[in-house]
Amino acid sequence: METDVVELLDVSEVSLRDRPYHSITVTFAGRILGGTKRAEPDHRYGPKVLRWFCAPELGTMEYHPRRAVERALGLP
Repeated sequence: METDVVELLDVSEVSLRDRPYHSITVTFAGRILGGTKRAEPDHRYGPKVLRWFCAPELGTMEYHPRRAVERALGLP
């Protein structure tokens, strides 16, 4: 997929000691220029796919970390 990254909004990490879980979420503001999204192939815990959202979607969805959504929407 070809994109134009405008701004890095947030990087967060979650790691759980009691089970094998580790997640890193990188949130960017940007534009899709072309191409096709593809899942990370053969991931042990299921498909890992990048996701794109428009501003109206961001205001109504659950997203971790919330500060990334607030920053994307220009909220204090």
